[in-house]
Amino acid sequence: MAIDTVSCLKSFVAVAECESFTQAARKLYLSTSVVTKQIQNLESELGVVLFTRTTRQLCLTPAGDVYLKEAINILDKIKNAYNIVHNISAEPQGDIKIAIPGFAQVGKVLSLIARFLQKYPKVNLIITNDQSPFQLYDKAMDIVISETKINTHQLVRHRLLQIKKSVFAAPEYLKQHGIPKTTEDLRKHNCLINQVVTPTHEWLFANDTKVKVSGNYTLLAGVSLVPAAVLGIGLIWTPNFLVEKEIENGELQSVDIEPGPSLIPIYLYHLPVTYTGLIKLFIDWVKKETTEHFANEL
Repeated sequence: MAIDTVSCLKSFVAVAECESFTQAARKLYLSTSVVTKQIQNLESELGVVLFTRTTRQLCLTPAGDVYLKEAINILDKIKNAYNIVHNISAEPQGDIKIAIPGFAQVGKVLSLIARFLQKYPKVNLIITNDQSPFQLYDKAMDIVISETKINTHQLVRHRLLQIKKSVFAAPEYLKQHGIPKTTEDLRKHNCLINQVVTPTHEWLFANDTKVKVSGNYTLLAGVSLVPAAVLGIGLIWTPNFLVEKEIENGELQSVDIEPGPSLIPIYLYHLPVTYTGLIKLFIDWVKKETTEHFANEL
């Protein structure tokens, strides 16, 4: 008897991820008996056992582990094929999960995203500020835009632009604590840390010069350090364009540190198999817009 292979694959992946027939059935809005029957049909069709079942544990067999990777890949391709065909004749719509650094969620970069949504109003962008490209592997994100540079054939990397990062502080702070001039001087100052951006507490300057800084104010979430710097708590290392208003108002001033500010490349990452449909649409848009509007640098 012929089986519905796609439905069986969906059930197989769900059982493997949930490690439970009951939970997988709830996730798929099916009865447990239907899911169980689909797995049995799949095992019969393949001629192998996919799960080791006990009263307390459900585990993939070696064959099941190999088959899981292929099943996920097959379902992804089916979904992508649907999106491609659907988008040929219909207005683009659906979700895109994107990880974007906090600095890119304001100002000029945010205006780029706004233009995209104005052109494609039925597309829903789901944004987080976790910059790790590795979250692409488990499909937590569709696209990651990040300062992190990794070399792997498993991910596609596009260089979008570069941002200039410098040190800034409130005039009151500098009057009270003095003006640092070298990276060594920074070790004596209260440096405000964004744990998401600089998990190693290292600030980067020209010629790949790095200095490990410390201070009494550390952010663990994607909130701007600029207000804290304006209040005179300490020094910040941040993209220049983020503090243009504060510089103009005299709330902050630039601090020249030898050997000079750093230029940080910004990369866009995605899985090779996902460069279709909505994801391709957004990637192509971002590459085009950054080239036209940012002249390779912010």
